[in-house]
Order: sequence, then structure tokens, then C-alpha cells
Amino acid sequence: MNTRFQPANLVFCLLLTAIVFATYWNTLPGEFVYDDHEQIVENTWITESRYLPSIFSSHSFGFAKGKELGTTYRPLVFSVYMAEYSFFGLDPKGWHLVNVIFHAINAVLVFFAASLLLKNPDAGSPFNSFPAFAAAALFALHPVNSEVVSWVGCVPELTYTFLSLGAFCLYLRSRSAVKLPYLLLWGSALLFFAALFAKETAISLPVLVFVHDRLQHGRERLLSPGSIKRYLPYALFTVLYFIIRLSAMGGMAPRSNMYPFLSWDQYVLNACTLFVKYLRVLVIPVNDYPFQILDPVFSIAEPRAFISIALIAALISVFLILRKRVNPLYWLAAAIIFLPILPALYLPGLSRAPFADRYLYLPSMGFALILALLLKNALFRADASGGNMRKAAVSIFLILALVYAFGSGYRNMRWRDDFSLWRSSLEGASSNYYAVYQLGAAALRKDMHDEAISNLREAIGITSANKYPDTGLIGDAHLNLAYAYRQKGSLEEAAAEYVEILRSYPEHAVSNYELASIYMELGRLDDAVEYFERSARYFKDPLDVRDALMGMGNSQAKKGEFNEALLSYQEALRITPGDPAVLRNLSVIKRLSENR
Repeated sequence: MNTRFQPANLVFCLLLTAIVFATYWNTLPGEFVYDDHEQIVENTWITESRYLPSIFSSHSFGFAKGKELGTTYRPLVFSVYMAEYSFFGLDPKGWHLVNVIFHAINAVLVFFAASLLLKNPDAGSPFNSFPAFAAAALFALHPVNSEVVSWVGCVPELTYTFLSLGAFCLYLRSRSAVKLPYLLLWGSALLFFAALFAKETAISLPVLVFVHDRLQHGRERLLSPGSIKRYLPYALFTVLYFIIRLSAMGGMAPRSNMYPFLSWDQYVLNACTLFVKYLRVLVIPVNDYPFQILDPVFSIAEPRAFISIALIAALISVFLILRKRVNPLYWLAAAIIFLPILPALYLPGLSRAPFADRYLYLPSMGFALILALLLKNALFRADASGGNMRKAAVSIFLILALVYAFGSGYRNMRWRDDFSLWRSSLEGASSNYYAVYQLGAAALRKDMHDEAISNLREAIGITSANKYPDTGLIGDAHLNLAYAYRQKGSLEEAAAEYVEILRSYPEHAVSNYELASIYMELGRLDDAVEYFERSARYFKDPLDVRDALMGMGNSQAKKGEFNEALLSYQEALRITPGDPAVLRNLSVIKRLSENR
């Protein structure tokens, strides 16, 4: 194959970039949404380079107070965030622009990967590279990728895909390179290593490399010296990554199970229904809304479960029958679809919304590759049968590309702000208590207290009526309700919310502290002392313990119990020696004691 870069390929790359910017330009005015507020707006880590050691030595939420153990380790993502913050501050336009640029680069990488896989000669007619361009264009325009490009928080997907595609392209080149093939191979493994620090799903790349080799070079022995040399760099970097991860996180840090009411066979059934939904949305991207909570199946007799199992069985049968009769690239494309989705099918490790379009970002390349293969076959037949078939094939591609572009442009508007996002989520299911809760949280951030209270109460009502209520969300909703009531000045209502939380979580330090503060404002000083004492017992941060002891001392002082207040302040000073606020209170209480 002639590997010289041709002007036609440069034109295709520029055209891909233009397509991406034309489709996603309307994302630039968007705001930060959902957990962007926590991971970006409230994240001290990204503000200064001195936090880089903390980023690489802790879990992904180490910056967040109260997050004792995160479930992910993605230091490269926060390094990207730090770079974005240094350029744009907290102006979301710049952050959205970075996402669009990332997507454009990924589309170009898909073009190069497809060119290598389809083995298009670089010389001659531009139509030789057209199928690879079609694959990249369909990847760039597919509506399922709107979530990744429109939502700033999807930098993990963009970054790991960028590095994984680069690694895959280098590996493909290493298989055909005459000069320095092992330099390309180690370069590929190094990019794979970096991708792991962006998102754990990158672990699927070595498996994809192995599948490629078995499909393209199946006659080579599995453990031949050549194959061992090719896979060894990936193995070494994988081991090194896990050593670093385990050291930083102190363990694997699995997510708490959101679905403990499901048995192991029900996990399998629901994983199958999720997988079929991913395939359906990839092929027919309609009736697809963000952040839909799980509607579980419990028996194979349910239509969704039965149809999903039957379809998967049919797909496996087709593979077994046709595995040696069709172009192996179809099976490679299927592997590109399946392998990155596989981790997203493990329900115990997933969140309230287990299905997400972002998990289809890299898999959409596999689907685009299948369509490109069909287009290439059609163009090949057109050379023999005449130009009409070529026109028909290109017309179908153009129509599909326009439909995708329109769909993506429309979906981008869902991510304009929190209200647009969660209202679009409710279009998928009006009973989505999580979307209602998030609408309340969004209203609270805008100081729309009455609307926040209404939505939060509705969310509690919806999930409480379910067979398996979401107790975690109920607790969070009561916390936000308490905050909303307190901001309104409704102290009795706020206190009632904290009491409700403490019925289920008596050791919740923040609720004990806030309830004590309200009781002190209401003049219920005995209750204030009791709950300040509890919060001091349950807080773990020394500064929080100091605040609780100071509150207890202030309440005791208001009661006239100066000796008790003195003891509380002295304990606070023991925890934070030399603290000026504590010293000041100690001075005041000593004078009051002497003048009694």
C-alpha cells in the first residue's frame, strides 16, 4: 500500500472539521450542566498546577469534601480541565469549544483508521478514500454523539477515544511498516497507557488489537514469538496502570450497588435488554432521551427480556454461521461496537441512569465502519454495472448524513442548560423522579426556592411510591429542601427536614450541625447544644469539629453556662491550636466568667 499522504486526504480532513463545527456550533452558548457544577465549577484542583500531585494520587472526587472514596481514577481528565481553566476560567464557551475541537480530531482519526482498515490506495481517484471519509463523517454526525460533544463533563470519553484511536492507528501502521515497526508499536502502547488515565474503558483496546489480529492474521499461532512481542507492551503498561491506580485509590473502589433488589440472573436479563437498547439506538437513534432511570425486567417471560435474549441468540448464530464467509472487517466493526459497551452492562457498578449515549461514542465508529463497508461494496459493484449505482450509493450516504446532522443539531439544544436537560429527560418518562429531583436542584442553584421545593417534594413522592424507593435520593432531596427552606427564612420547616434525615441517618454530621444551628437561631439552646455535640462526634475534618465545638460553646454561653462554654472552646483550641477565632471566644468567655 502506498502510504504517502495525498492532497485528497487533506481535503477530506478539512471537510470533516468543517462538518463538525457546522453541526456543533450551537453548543458554544451552552452552560455548565449536571455534575459540571461539582467537577468543574466547585473543583479547587483545576485552579492551580500545585494540585497536580493530588490529582494523580487520589480518586476523581478527592477534591470534594465528604467524598471519602471515589469510584474512578482519571487524573488525565482533571489535567485537561486544569488546562481549560487556565485559558478560559469558568466561561463555558471555551470549554464547549474544546469539546468540539476534540470531536473534530477524533473524526479525522476515524478517517485514518478506516483508511488503514479498508486498505484504500492513497493514489488515484478521490473515490478510493471516499468510504473511509464516509465512515468518519457518519461518526462525526451520528446523533448519539451529541451528548459527548454538548456536555462539558464528557471530556473522559473524548480524551480516551482520542488516545485509543491514535494508539489503534499506530498499531495498524506497525503491522505494515517496513522501518521501525516496534517503535510504532511502543508508541501505540504508550498512548494506550495514557488513555487508561482518562477512562477505564480504554482497557478494551488491547482486546480489540487481539481481535483484529485473529481476524486478519488467523493463521499465526496465538503464542508465537511475534505475537508475544506485539502484546507485551500493552500487558506491561496495563500492569503498571493497575499498580498506580491501586496505590492512589487504596483499592479497586467499586461503586455502591444501586440495584441490590436484583438477583444475579436478573442482572443478566437487564444487561441483555440494555445491550439491545444500545444496538437499537445506534441503528435507529430515535426515542432516546438523556438520564433515563432503569425500568428493570425481572423475568425472561417479560416481552423486553424475551425479545432481547432471542435477538442476541440470533446475532450469535449469524456470527457462527457466517464467520468465515464474510469480510472479517464486519466482525472487527462488531468488536468495536461491543467491547467498549461491555463495562456499561455491569449493573451493580452503574448509576441511577445505567443507559447513556456517551457509552456509544467509540462504538459509533464500529457502526460507521459497517456502513462504510457497505458503501465500498456498492461503489465496487458500480464500477462494473455503471454510474447509476454509484450515484444511488452516494445519495444514500448524503441523505443519511443530513438526517444525522439535523438530529445532532436538534439534540444539542437539550444540553443548553440544566432546565433544558432535565425537561428533555422528562419527555422520555414523566415518572423520572431523578429528572424531577435535578430540576429542583437546578432551581435551587438559581435561588428559585418555591420551584425547587415543589420539584424536590414531587421527586420524593414519586420514588417513595415505587416498590424499591431510592433512599439515597430521598435523603439528598430532604437536604436540599432544608437548604431551600432556610434560604427562605422558614426555619421550622428546615428543621423538620433535618429531623427527617436524621431518622434514617442519625450519624449524618452535616444534618446534625445544621439542625443545631437552626435551633440556636430559634432560641432552643438545649437542643442546639445536643446536636452540636453530636456533629462534633461525627465530623472527621478537624475544622468541622472545631466549628461544631464553637457552636456548642456559643449555645452554652447564651444559656449562661460559662464553665461549660469554656470547656468547649478549650477542646476546639486543642484540635486547632492557635486558631484566632477560638482564642477570641476564649478571651470573651473568661471575661464573662470573671464579671459574673
